[in-house]
Amino acid sequence: MSRMPGYVALILDAETRQDVTEYARYENKLATHVMMAFRPSNAVYNKYKELLGKELTFTITAVCWDEQGEALRVEGVPSENEHPHITISLKAGVKPAYSNELLRSPANEAPIPTKVLGKGTVTFVGYY
Repeated sequence: MSRMPGYVALILDAETRQDVTEYARYENKLATHVMMAFRPSNAVYNKYKELLGKELTFTITAVCWDEQGEALRVEGVPSENEHPHITISLKAGVKPAYSNELLRSPANEAPIPTKVLGKGTVTFVGYY
């Protein structure tokens, strides 16, 4: 099965990005998107195709962290990831995909008590 060179993601708007970057505790600050499908097959891409260019609003439910990085759990974004999230920041040398491992069993997790909403636009980010 061939896979597309890129990913479908909800790219955070400027206000949301600024808001979530405030949680950053490590030097490599990311906070740019919610991954929806990484290197999708044509079938998976077609699942998200109708959402491309649309703005979505989502809820941030918790912040998770350990000694390597931190991420925010989100709800309301369709995703192939087991745990939809925003990678906020990572220690130097830690790859962004580490957030998937972190969220499977975080060393620390704090629910966000008030409803925090974020916004973004669904985009296909290609690379070659």
